[in-house]
Amino acid sequence: MNRPSPLLSQTQPLPQSKRSPWGTVRWIAVMLLAAGGIAGAGWWGVQLMVNPQTLLWMNRWFPDWIPISVTGLKPPQTMTQIRRELEQAGLMAGEPLPLDKNTSFLDQKSLVDEMLLPILKSSTPCQGTCDRIVELRLYQSTLARRKDAQREPYFQQVSALPIVGPDDASVVAPIVDARSGNQGSTRALPLTMLSRFEGTVPSEGVWLNLSGRTVRGDTTIAYGRVLHYNPRRFHLSTPLDWTSPVGKDPVWQELTGQGQPELLIDQTVGMEPQFKVYRVTTINFAPNPTQLEPIALLESALNLPAYDTALLLARSGLWSPSEQWLQSLKRR
Repeated sequence: MNRPSPLLSQTQPLPQSKRSPWGTVRWIAVMLLAAGGIAGAGWWGVQLMVNPQTLLWMNRWFPDWIPISVTGLKPPQTMTQIRRELEQAGLMAGEPLPLDKNTSFLDQKSLVDEMLLPILKSSTPCQGTCDRIVELRLYQSTLARRKDAQREPYFQQVSALPIVGPDDASVVAPIVDARSGNQGSTRALPLTMLSRFEGTVPSEGVWLNLSGRTVRGDTTIAYGRVLHYNPRRFHLSTPLDWTSPVGKDPVWQELTGQGQPELLIDQTVGMEPQFKVYRVTTINFAPNPTQLEPIALLESALNLPAYDTALLLARSGLWSPSEQWLQSLKRR
């Protein structure tokens, strides 16, 4: 008989694979990174569909010959082309308001000129000024040229802000008696003038004023809207509407001694002085973290009952008794 080979008769255990704990950790890390990359790519894809300009900030890190293209923007136009296009739509271009130089919206590197262009529409019938501002467009100068272009500069539209004036009731509110049956209407009053606040103004961004005038009886009321432009985000906002029965535009001046100018609105009616004061504060809103906050003017500067009485008499129109109280307080 043939005996079985010793090699076949002996059972040899199969080798078992040994996995290092560090190998498992690396495998998990790779999987997590891959999942994070897929999720991140999906998020950026959604952002680009919603806002094609999301990745523009990355242009500053790339060479000029590989820029990230901008989609969703109109091609650059000359002022002649802009005016012709507006005329075809029944609109007009107002007087451009130059702003400061700013970083280019297109490549986030070049330094370009900026301007605000009021878009006007005629109102018929009308009284006084018939052209009202219905839109504000932000433009930047650009080096773009076409083959058939001459030397007229081109401008890139960055954003647009629709403009609707304040309603009649809010404008006439300071001069309307609460018991009167004529409280004004909901009709929107036109905004016809755009200007920039000059002189002592807050350093945050650019402050602008949209204004108009209306007549009630023998009173000319000035009204308008304060605008703020944040050049870092190319964002234009409208933080405040205002009205002045004495026909005065708001002014910036330091009133509280805090070292920063405040916005003063004169709402005096007849012999009764009335003022509103606002200061600049910050909010958690990335496109424009600036707002105007009212300052209470009814708080007494002195914690004295006699001083409070004098102020109360003055607010009631009793000027002589109020002066007597203040003189007696001064003698003390």
